[in-house]
Amino acid sequence: MKEHTALAATEWRLMQIIWEKSPCTYRQICDAACEPYGWSKHAVISYLKRMEAKGAIRVEDAKPVKLYYP
Repeated sequence: MKEHTALAATEWRLMQIIWEKSPCTYRQICDAACEPYGWSKHAVISYLKRMEAKGAIRVEDAKPVKLYYP
């Protein structure tokens, strides 16, 4: 049985965007999250790094961009 990963409310918002657009780029995530939620691009990258460390998302280096998967 797989363990559940606890996500903060902000991380859940990003997760919903990633589920909708998967696979998606950092730019696509920022376009969908920065203005509506008032987050900076730096905040978004911090949330994504935390989510990756928790195992909630997977990041693939598809040069020249990274692709984010739930």
